Amino acid sequence: MRALAAAFLAIGLTGPAAAQDRMSTDTCAASWTLLSDAAAWSDEVIRHDAPRATDDGWCGIADLRWTGAFALEVQLTDLRWRLGDPARLIEEGLPPRSIEVKVGRVATWPDIGNAVRNYAYRLQGPQFEGSAALRLQWDGVAKALTLQDLSLDFGDLGALKLNARASGVDLSDREAMMRSTASVALETVTLEVTANGFPERYLAVPLAEAFLDPEGPPPEAQVARLIASAKARLADLNESLLPPRSRTALEAALDSLPRPRGTLRVQMQAQEPLPIGKIVASALAMPPQDALSDVLVGHLEQLRLGVNWSPQRGAE
Repeated sequence: MRALAAAFLAIGLTGPAAAQDRMSTDTCAASWTLLSDAAAWSDEVIRHDAPRATDDGWCGIADLRWTGAFALEVQLTDLRWRLGDPARLIEEGLPPRSIEVKVGRVATWPDIGNAVRNYAYRLQGPQFEGSAALRLQWDGVAKALTLQDLSLDFGDLGALKLNARASGVDLSDREAMMRSTASVALETVTLEVTANGFPERYLAVPLAEAFLDPEGPPPEAQVARLIASAKARLADLNESLLPPRSRTALEAALDSLPRPRGTLRVQMQAQEPLPIGKIVASALAMPPQDALSDVLVGHLEQLRLGVNWSPQRGAE
């Protein structure tokens, strides 16, 4: 999963406006070269066919293999992307006005440096399998950056979807980008998680290793204790931040663990945009142990979390 996240970030670390341009093969090759050079990828790490323009105006790579990171091999099948105003990126080195990425299939296998074991792991099938999408757009007039879609689809096992909007983002040129780092403010974030087996399939082992003590009580008892502790922490939160209905929804979602079946939707809204740029700058100037507690507390009063939990029928 960490390799998947890294791959996704590498593809999406560009800025974004309205309609994307129709991509040409030259533009596809140039944009991919810029990304590869920035990420310092070598032919030993990334193997893929040549980027090409598709009939519907996207850029495409049919098959990409990424090895050597996090002891995994990552395969992206039918990787497609397109940019709004790609000349900004290619000719000026600035973020494009928009970027859209789709991956028809993402799959990972263990890559432990043992050819025989790697072969056997491949025979077993992917360790992770799904599809992914990203849609990011910058509005130069409103100076707003909108994450319209960041999603992972696990097929029958569920999905993750995230969208957000930040104001005070000026990508006009390098100087404007530097100036706007202090003015970036988060307006809203919405996370939707549909769970129908993917938490157990992909998260159970790393979470168990992180939070459960093999020398302690039975794992089931430890899980119950962790759930009770989380619910107690929710009860301590101010109602202005977490209204009663939202708290009840979160408690119901916690009660569904460790095999959740349903859809959790969490929306963060702020009475005034949350000044992320200033918060980060202040946190960096403080001792690590004080940064989060002292900097964030002063902004919690203006935040409100709306939570809804919709269990699958028969899963209550």
